[in-house]
Amino acid sequence: MKKINNGKLLASFPVRRRDIVTSKYVSIIMFMLLAFMLTSLWRILAAVLLPAEPLPQFDSRSLWITITVMLVFYSVYFPMFFALGSRMAQILDLIVIFAIGVAGLILLRVLELTHVKVNSLVRILMEADTAALTSWMAGGGCVMLIASWFVAVRLYEHKNV
Repeated sequence: MKKINNGKLLASFPVRRRDIVTSKYVSIIMFMLLAFMLTSLWRILAAVLLPAEPLPQFDSRSLWITITVMLVFYSVYFPMFFALGSRMAQILDLIVIFAIGVAGLILLRVLELTHVKVNSLVRILMEADTAALTSWMAGGGCVMLIASWFVAVRLYEHKNV
């Protein structure tokens, strides 16, 4: 059986490559919104049907941390996806998670070498005003996603499919 190459199929349509990249980014945002709406619905139903004591603590800070992590993940994932193609998509998740982890470790090492106390930095973040912190996290994640879109468009427009 012949394997279908979606990249070649998409490139054969009378659609600009920029539109293909944009549709991938829009679909991820729609997926995230749907996932968070379903999770919120589950949480509301669980609060109505179950006693409140066994339910885990739910706060807006954890929601925004999750959104930021997903935005950072896809900001790294999509440019790599459009650069490497669909053949690498099967192991791309592992590559992206590894790359983000390595970048985080390098950042911690640089902070340590510059004598920045990471423990006090984490404490400041945990004690920060929730509205300000979530605004910075969501804003930073959105800026990364937009920059990632520009990189992905550039990579995909110059790629031979």
